[in-house]
This record gives sequence, structure tokens and C-alpha cells, in this order.
Amino acid sequence: MSSKNMANNRKVLISNLPQDTTSNEIIQELFESQNFKYSNINFDGSSAIVTLANINEAKRAAKLINGQLFKGTRIFVSEAPPPQTLTPSSSGSPLVLVGNLSFDFTEGQFKDLMSPHGEIKNVFLVRGKISKKSKGYGFVEYKHKESANKAKEHFIKTDAKFVDGRIIRVQTVSPSLTVGEAKHSRTLFVDKLPKLFEDEEQLTNVFSSTGTVTFCKVARTKQGQPRGYALIDYSTVLEAERAQEQLDGTQIDDTNIRISFCTPGKTAQEIFGKFDDP
Repeated sequence: MSSKNMANNRKVLISNLPQDTTSNEIIQELFESQNFKYSNINFDGSSAIVTLANINEAKRAAKLINGQLFKGTRIFVSEAPPPQTLTPSSSGSPLVLVGNLSFDFTEGQFKDLMSPHGEIKNVFLVRGKISKKSKGYGFVEYKHKESANKAKEHFIKTDAKFVDGRIIRVQTVSPSLTVGEAKHSRTLFVDKLPKLFEDEEQLTNVFSSTGTVTFCKVARTKQGQPRGYALIDYSTVLEAERAQEQLDGTQIDDTNIRISFCTPGKTAQEIFGKFDDP
């Protein structure tokens, strides 16, 4: 076993942490209180990776802390996935990424939505670094990969994919997408644009008020007609979060636009680069 793999086996991933959690609380209440030996914590506001003293300590933490109530919220702990090349889609994974959820959707509602398709090991919504609110997407880890594929197929159906008036998007993904910065998208989905709106320069100017826009494009049909939505990339995750928080509902040509987060894994530029009609 390489030294890199040995080091990673000492790490545990903690997800679904409450919004007001601090790194000191994680260490004191979850690890020091149970006499775990640790060396480091990497905390990003909604999840954390803790490096334990050895592999046995990591396994013990994953077993004892997983499912505990922490500040009134049930948290999930598992051995951290090894570093790997980001793979936005993986048909052999028991992990699914669910996008375009209502911002008001709770973890409980999320689990209820996805549990009919198989036994769930972990489930959590991704929360903003600034607001700590749900970003409208989350991850579900099933016990078996067949359940993940079943969930994906279920939400392809026209009558099943609408939840709270939104079209739910489900895809199987690599575990690496749940770790650290990878789970945060810097791409925004802007819909409810005015009819026939196609002025990308105007849209870029509006969104540049909160950060550096690196890509902006209005989606069009194969006939070249605007489809009423656009995708926008920012240079950083925090800029995208500020834009969603501050510009959602902004009026453009007498129409109030709606802004949601795209799921992580691909930027708008990559999406439009692969598909003419995303």
C-alpha cells in the first residue's frame, strides 16, 4: 500500500453537519469526548474530513459516530474516499447526485423522496459556505449500486421527475464529488428570462455586479430560438453564492428571473461545449 493510500485510510468524512457548527465543536464533542486520537481537521462549513492517528481509529470513528445526533441533527460518518480524478458520472457507483430541489427541502424530505428505491447509508444536502442554507442539491449513498440505478431510472419518467413544480435531475456519481470544494458548484442556472431574451452581454453585466463572470450563454433550440434560460460560470464558488443570494428575483425587462445552483461536476462552458442543446 502506498504512503498516500495509508494516509487516506486514516481519514473519515463527516457530512450533514448543522449550519452553525465550528471545527472546535466537532473535535471536542465528537472526538475528544470519546478519546479518539486525531491529527488534523479540514472543515468547510457543511462537512469535514478528520485525520485520525491510525487506520483502526478511523474505522472506530466511522462505526461509533455514524448516525449520532449532533446539536439536534443526525450526522453521517464514513471512511473518506481516496483521492481520485473527478468523474461526474459512474454507472457502477451506489452514490447519486440529486439536483434542482426546492431550497426549502429538508434532509428528512430528501430521504423520504429517495428511500423507496433502496436501503440508504448516507444522505445530505449541500449547504452554502456563506448562507449555510441548502443549495438545492444533495447526495444519496445507497447500500447497493442497483438501488442507485433504480432511482436514476425512476426520475427519468415524466410523471415522477416533478417535485414541488421542479424537474428533479438524478445521476450516479463518483464519491470524490462529495469531498471538500468538489461538492460546491460555481455555475448558476438562470430561468424565467423574458420571452425571446437573448442578450448575453446584458446578462453578463447584471451578474458581474457580484463577481467575475467567466462564461455566460443563453440556451437556444436547434432552430436558434432562445429557450428562456441561461447558464453562468463564476471564477469562484463564493462569487456564485453571492450572486444567487443577491440577484435571485432581479427584474430584467419587466420579468423577475429565478436563480438556482447547477449540480457540481461540470461548468456551463463544459456543458455547452459538449451539447448544442443542454
